[in-house]
Amino acid sequence: MIFCQRKLCIPKQRATYVTVRKYKNFSPERFVTDIRNCDWVKVLGCVDPCQAWEFFKEIFIPICDLHAPYGSMKTRGRYPDWVNDEFLSMCKARDEAKEISHTQPSSLNPYNYRTLRNQTTSLGNLLKKSYILDQIENNKGNMKKLWRTLNKLIPNSKTKTTPKIVLENCQTDSEVADEFNRTFCNIGGDLAKLIDTVDDSLLPDLITSGNVFEYNRAKVSDIEKALSKINATKATGLDGINARFIRLTAKVIAPVICHIINQSLATGIIPLDWKVARVSPLYKDGNRNIPTNYRPISVLPIFGKVLERVVHDQLYKFFSDNNLFHGCRSGFRPGHPTTTSVATVLNNIYLNFDRNWITGMIFLDLKKAFDTVDHTILCHKLEKYGVVGVPNAWIRNYLGFRKQATKCNGVISSLLSVNIGVPQGSILGPLLFIIYLNDMPLSIRNCIISCYADGTAIYLSGPTVNDIRTSLMEDMQCIAYWLKANKLSLNVAKTQSLCFASQYYRHDTALNILIDKQQILQVNSYKYLGIVLDSKLSFNEHIERLTKKSKQRIGSICRVRNYISRNVALTFYKAIVLPLLDFGIFYI
Repeated sequence: MIFCQRKLCIPKQRATYVTVRKYKNFSPERFVTDIRNCDWVKVLGCVDPCQAWEFFKEIFIPICDLHAPYGSMKTRGRYPDWVNDEFLSMCKARDEAKEISHTQPSSLNPYNYRTLRNQTTSLGNLLKKSYILDQIENNKGNMKKLWRTLNKLIPNSKTKTTPKIVLENCQTDSEVADEFNRTFCNIGGDLAKLIDTVDDSLLPDLITSGNVFEYNRAKVSDIEKALSKINATKATGLDGINARFIRLTAKVIAPVICHIINQSLATGIIPLDWKVARVSPLYKDGNRNIPTNYRPISVLPIFGKVLERVVHDQLYKFFSDNNLFHGCRSGFRPGHPTTTSVATVLNNIYLNFDRNWITGMIFLDLKKAFDTVDHTILCHKLEKYGVVGVPNAWIRNYLGFRKQATKCNGVISSLLSVNIGVPQGSILGPLLFIIYLNDMPLSIRNCIISCYADGTAIYLSGPTVNDIRTSLMEDMQCIAYWLKANKLSLNVAKTQSLCFASQYYRHDTALNILIDKQQILQVNSYKYLGIVLDSKLSFNEHIERLTKKSKQRIGSICRVRNYISRNVALTFYKAIVLPLLDFGIFYI
C-alpha cells in the first residue's frame, strides 16, 4: 500500500480596512469646552432651517474631526471578552507541548501535554464563569445590556455572522449595493403601477372633528432631554454626526437644535440631510441571491429623529384627543397591544360557540404596505382630519425629496430618490401609516374588523356557512375596492381564511371565498399576532410550537450551565423561556 502525507496550510484571508473615527486621544472635557466656546449667533439668527443647519455643520463637524479624526482601521477576529494574557500564554504552551508529544514520543511528553491541556480547560472555564457572573451582576438593572450578554452566551440564528451577499448578474460589491438600492427604491412604485385606477368618490367619508391641527413650539428643555437620552452607541447616519458627540454636548447644542426644529415647524421645510437614509439589507427567506428576499433596515440622522418625535407626539395627541382613530385600530399606539386585539377576537368566537354558531375569518396580507403609501392620498386625508396649512405642507416636505443609499458588503451605493411610501426606521412613519389605513374599516358593511399595524382580519358569525359566506365575500370586495383606491395591493396568494366551529358542530365548514375570481386558501390553523389559532380553538398546535421553542431555549441554557450559578440560570430562564410561556397564556 502506497500513501503520502502532506501538510496543508490554510491561506490567510485578506485584511479588511474600514474608515472610522479614532478616539485614542479623545478628551470629552476638551471637546465639550470647544463646542461651548463656539459662536452660535449665526445659526440662531437664521430663519431658514436648511441654511441654519448648514451653519451648524460648519461649526460642529470640524470640531468633531479635530478631536476624533477619521482613520483607517484593520479589522480582525476578536477573542472572547473573558480571555486574558495568562490564558493565551497557557494555550500557547499547551499547543507546543502537543507538537512535542507528536514529534518526540516519550513517556513524559504525552503526560505533560495532557496536564497542560487540563489546566488550560480549567482556567478557561473559571475565567468564563467569572466573566458571566460579573456581567449578570453589573447589568441586573439594564435589560438591554443583559440581553446583549445573553445573546453572546446563547447565540441563535440572528446573532450568527452574516455571509457575504452575492447577487445574480453582479460582479462587484458596488454593483450589489447599487442593485439593492434600486430594488428598495423602486419596489413601491412598481407595485403601484400595477394597480387599476378606481373612482374614489364611492368611498365612505372620513370621521372628522372639525378642529384644526397646529404645531406648538418645541421647548429647549424637551430637546435637551431627548438629546441627553440618546444611546451613545446608536448607529450614525449619512450626515456623519456621531451619537456620542450629540449626547456629550446635549446641554450646549439643545438651544441651537431647538431653534432649527422650531423654524422647520414654522416654515414647513426640513433640512435635506435629515431626510437621507442609510439602508442595510436584512435577509428574510428564500433564495439569498434575489434582492427582493431582503428587508431594508434604515438608519436615519439623529437630529431628524428628534424632530420626528416632536411632530409625532403632537400629531398623535391631536388624533387621540379628537377620537379620530377608529376603535378597531391597534398597533403603534400606547395601550393597544397585540393581546387586546387577540382577546377581542377570541371572546367573540367563544360567545358564538355557546350558540353553536360558526365564525368565518379572513386574514388579509398586503404587499409591501409601508412602501406603497401614496403621498398625495395621505396628505389629502390629513387635510380632512384637520391637518391643513403649514402642518400639512410640513408632512408633504417630510415625505418628499427623500433619498437613500444602501450599504452592503462594506460598500455604500450612490444616492437615489424615494418618491413613495413612508420612511422605514423612522418615528413618524408608523403613525402616518395607521392614519393612512384608518378609514379602511368604514368600507365594510357586515363583518367585524380587527386591525393591528398592517395586519388586518375580518370575521363574521352565523348558524351555517351559507349565512356568512355571502357577507364575507361582499365585504372582501369592498376592501379590495378600498385598497385599489388607496394604491395598496392585496396579496391574494397569502391571504387565507379559517372557519371556527365547536367540536359539537356537525355541518359543512367550507367557506369557498372568492376575490377577483381567485379562491382564497382555507386553512385549519393560522398564526395571528403570535398565537396559532386552529379551527376548534384547541390550541394544540400553538402548544406544540411553544413546547418545541421552549425546549430549544432550555437546551441553550444547559449548554452554559457549567459556567453559571443556579441564580444566574434562573435569570436566564426568566429572560428567554418564561416570556414564551407567559405570552397568550390566558387565551388557552
